Amino acid sequence: MCMSFLNRNLLMLCCMLLSVLLVGCVGDGRLEVLGKVSVDGKPVEYGSISFKPINQTKGPTAGATIREGSYKVSADKGLFPGDYRVEIVALRTVNMKSVDMVTGEALSQRQERFLPPKYNDESELTVEIGAGNAPYDFELSLNEKK
Repeated sequence: MCMSFLNRNLLMLCCMLLSVLLVGCVGDGRLEVLGKVSVDGKPVEYGSISFKPINQTKGPTAGATIREGSYKVSADKGLFPGDYRVEIVALRTVNMKSVDMVTGEALSQRQERFLPPKYNDESELTVEIGAGNAPYDFELSLNEKK
């Protein structure tokens, strides 16, 4: 009787542990998000992209680095299906002349943001994330259409 009780409890404990492990393997419904970002037909060399939930979409916010026009948010850090506001920051290298008081003139570089606020801080971009909808490409323009 005692052994049967122990076996039953051990079996229940094993089943509970197995179910917890299986739920962890199945995932939580997040989706991989990937795509390309270009400005006036040219790939963004370096920058970042963020997805912020809107319209009662279940969070979280997610993002990725843009390199050579491409980005990827892996499923483990991905997004739940729904609507998102997209913020894109693109950086470019600019040369600056600076004068070193000892050695004379030297050329230095720095990174600058070059997209208008309508693509980042005041973004007007939105996207609907869903299974099978990838890739999510963004073609941006610096030229205002009149």
